[in-house]
Amino acid sequence: MSRTLSTPTSDASLALVTRPGYLVEIGFEEPLRLSSRGTVEVLGNTWTAWDVRVSGLAHDGGRPATAGQLVLGDSDQSITALVLGEGIAGKEVSVWRYFADAVEEADPVRVFHGVAGSSSGGADRTVQIALVAREATVLFAPRRYMTSETGFHAIPAAGKKITFNGENYTLEPER
Repeated sequence: MSRTLSTPTSDASLALVTRPGYLVEIGFEEPLRLSSRGTVEVLGNTWTAWDVRVSGLAHDGGRPATAGQLVLGDSDQSITALVLGEGIAGKEVSVWRYFADAVEEADPVRVFHGVAGSSSGGADRTVQIALVAREATVLFAPRRYMTSETGFHAIPAAGKKITFNGENYTLEPER
């Protein structure tokens, strides 16, 4: 697939040294959109300037990467508040890379689309977030309890044994 580069991106690609910029979107209740190279308006959204570092993304121009790490500056602890308040594991994450200071609609290339894994805070006022492919996330059972509040109205009796996908489950009464 070929594409036409914008003039700023074309100029940046000819430079001896290029410095990528990253756009990061995390699927919190209100999506968090951050830019590593200043506030920009692109892809139909405003991306806020932030201390964003991306590492470990192996991207060959074909499919997006399947793993990596995101380090977000957190001097005001707003990222920590979001991570602790809404949780981070399983939140959808997309990362786009672009070159040049001027960003046009066709410039950013998505290099990762998956979910956040574990996270940790650093003594250096950062939050590290593991990036993993959606298929690689660990799913724990039960992710949802079978109750009338969650839409199950014909609930089998406690103690009933069910086999699903080769696994045996015994229904327990609500605690």
